[in-house]
Amino acid sequence: MLLPARRGARLPVHAFQRPRRKLLIHVFVGPTIGEKEVRGIVGEVAVHRPIKHGDLFAPDIASGDTVLVLDGLYHQSLSLRHKEVFHALDNGVRVVGASSVGALRAADLARFGMIGIGEIYRAYASGEIVGDDEVAVAHGSDDDLSALTVPLVNIRAVLRAAAAEHVIPAAEQAALLELFRQLYYPQRTFRTCLRWARKHGREDFADWWEAKTRDERHFGNQKRADAIAALTWIQETRDWQESSGERVRLGDWHTGFYRDWRNHFAGFAEDSPAPLGCRIQYQQIFNPAFPDIWAGFLARLSRSPAGQAEGQELAQRFDALGIGESARGRAPFVDQVQRTIFRPRYDLGDSRHVRWLLAGETPQDIATLTEYLAADREFHARNPAFSSRWLRRDVGSALLADLWGVDADEMEGAGVARGFRSEGDAVRALARMVVGYLTAVRAFQERKTSAHAG
Repeated sequence: MLLPARRGARLPVHAFQRPRRKLLIHVFVGPTIGEKEVRGIVGEVAVHRPIKHGDLFAPDIASGDTVLVLDGLYHQSLSLRHKEVFHALDNGVRVVGASSVGALRAADLARFGMIGIGEIYRAYASGEIVGDDEVAVAHGSDDDLSALTVPLVNIRAVLRAAAAEHVIPAAEQAALLELFRQLYYPQRTFRTCLRWARKHGREDFADWWEAKTRDERHFGNQKRADAIAALTWIQETRDWQESSGERVRLGDWHTGFYRDWRNHFAGFAEDSPAPLGCRIQYQQIFNPAFPDIWAGFLARLSRSPAGQAEGQELAQRFDALGIGESARGRAPFVDQVQRTIFRPRYDLGDSRHVRWLLAGETPQDIATLTEYLAADREFHARNPAFSSRWLRRDVGSALLADLWGVDADEMEGAGVARGFRSEGDAVRALARMVVGYLTAVRAFQERKTSAHAG
């Protein structure tokens, strides 16, 4: 089959240099407090929607910035992982949490350098509160993220106030909290809480709570109070300067899952016609010289591994495994060892990895990849019930075997030699380009047939 043209000069990996930027304050917020109030306290600030899995990998969050996590998505959305906070901390970002998921993560990660603020954080950090359901609320969507229900942490604050004003005996706070806990959080609206209290013989408490809220709109809203405290603290300390002497050493925490997440959000989720991750996969699949590039990558990675591991030449690693020089000279044997032992994940967040892996990229490669990805999007638009991601493994393997000039039983080794962790991994990478590739092959064959006919 046709291999895409590889003409033109090599394209520098970093064609543009980002100008020096002002340090930014990022606030992830939703139902707890409105954007207008956030800006009224902090002023110059980047306001984001509730945080979700992947948001801390965003390129606009850089060393020296401050991130305040208030609200976050959960339930039917992937929530913020702890190691995403490690990622930010390790990159010199100050991460602060309060009110909701921010308080939860700060309670878990305070000893690693995340900063927690507010009563809700204190309650989680001390063990007074242990369930993450206590901060859960239902909220609006799209442009209006206002809270529609009352979280248990706010009900705790209301009960404390009721006991202080002798509306209820202090000893009954725990029992009343459990009464409201029986209401599922998306159904725990303010009006439902009042009806629930009256249904269970707490008319005096319900009347008091209703009157208090009528007089003071944000009465008992502990999440909002903590958010204001955190925003105020950040405004007062906005001249914070990251100091390596104050940073907590996190150790070697880079797992395969973390690298997969970072690769996805750094390389495939970016808003670009040719995302970085796709560019590397294109090289892995279509560049005939990529096995040599990958071999060089392995050698460099062995000398400069991630984390705190000691660098070694690959030959030293073979020696440590008891593989002598004579055995290393037998290519099939070395391939077998590499397939079983050396299958590292590259890291798209590491500029060295990107530079090494894109050493053979040309402008024509990017143009061809852009066409392939555009064809994939057009295919999905025309056929919404189908997806190129469903490419059958046997079909994808046959295409790759033809491209790489290998037999079916050599596919696993051929994929590993190009940096894929398995044959299935290679097929999945091909899937997003297969429509464009086959379209280009067909167009080439039609032109060839037409030329012969002429």
